[in-house]
Amino acid sequence: MSIEKWHSFKELDNIRRDFDRVLEEIFPVSRRAFFNIPWVRSSAVTGEEAPAIDLVEQENELVLKANMPGVKKEDIDVSLQEDTLCIKGESHETVEKKEENSFYSERRETSYSRSVVLPCKVDEKKIKASLKDGVLTINMPKSDEVKAKRTRVDIS
Repeated sequence: MSIEKWHSFKELDNIRRDFDRVLEEIFPVSRRAFFNIPWVRSSAVTGEEAPAIDLVEQENELVLKANMPGVKKEDIDVSLQEDTLCIKGESHETVEKKEENSFYSERRETSYSRSVVLPCKVDEKKIKASLKDGVLTINMPKSDEVKAKRTRVDIS
């Protein structure tokens, strides 16, 4: 059994997420369409840090870059549920100082979590992710149905 750090506002965050799900069921109109921006949620209330991200829509793909300093690739979890991309990660750092008559040790753990509603459908079987110099890059090719809907209009 593992011990989980308790955060006083975690239950409020869970209630907010449940409320969001209920509203989504009652009003199925996409929040993206309503606000005309990607809906972004972070877990700052739970004590996790929300990594800074860039989401760029290119002609054939979406590219997301997230700052994940000190996180190893085996400590990162990327998942896609419907149109929401979830990124989670943990970094572990230990500092030790040994001197003649003293020993000092400090551990620091940081959790990262971020969810982003994508602006269009992607081909989940072709998503690729890489980690280099603390930056997680996720390439998400657009689905064929999204590509087919795009029509170029000539300007006279």
